[in-house]
Amino acid sequence: MNLEKPYVVSVYALVRNEKGEFLLLRRSENSRTNPGKWDLPGGKVNPDEALKEGVTREVWEETEISIVPGDIAGEVNFELPEKKGYCYCI
Repeated sequence: MNLEKPYVVSVYALVRNEKGEFLLLRRSENSRTNPGKWDLPGGKVNPDEALKEGVTREVWEETEISIVPGDIAGEVNFELPEKKGYCYCI
């Protein structure tokens, strides 16, 4: 029996407009995780991607907004019953 949990790396974007407003997305009611909750655009980084590439791809996939990521604004490691990982906010 393998007791090691899968490890994931996620990235989320703080997308701000010229008025200083931040973009939030509402998750689908059918979402596996946090249905109907508000969230930042983002998701898992592919194994061959840099963090900035991953966040750019995720924002485009979810919103069709093209971004130029800045520096990392925050980071946290986490552990859930089924996985553990690291999350970056750019």
